[in-house]
Amino acid sequence: MEKPVINAVVKQVSDGSESFAFHPNGKMAVATALNRDHNCIVVLDIASSPPRLLYTLDAKGMSQGIEFTPEGDKLFVGSPIAGRIEVFDVVGDYELRKNPKFINVGFGHNSLTIGPRYLPAKAESK
Repeated sequence: MEKPVINAVVKQVSDGSESFAFHPNGKMAVATALNRDHNCIVVLDIASSPPRLLYTLDAKGMSQGIEFTPEGDKLFVGSPIAGRIEVFDVVGDYELRKNPKFINVGFGHNSLTIGPRYLPAKAESK
């Protein structure tokens, strides 16, 4: 097996980077940042050369566990302090919009995974 190679670096994405997720389009990545004063979601353009920080969004306290749906239309961000999973809509290649909906899961969860087994069943042709 070949040793991994670092081919680009994004300097100082955030303080307290915790969880990363990569969008299925291969252009966007997001990270949760657990800063003492400001918790946020960091949005990165990983298709540009070099990769770059695009913007940050406010997030609920101690956001941990972050994952895109396999279709890439939603981003779920866990908030163990708030006891819920926040939902963001993905618009275009790099835009995230806060969805008013969230999923109550109770206090203290700290990871999140969405795999292909959760894909909706395909409609049969008629």
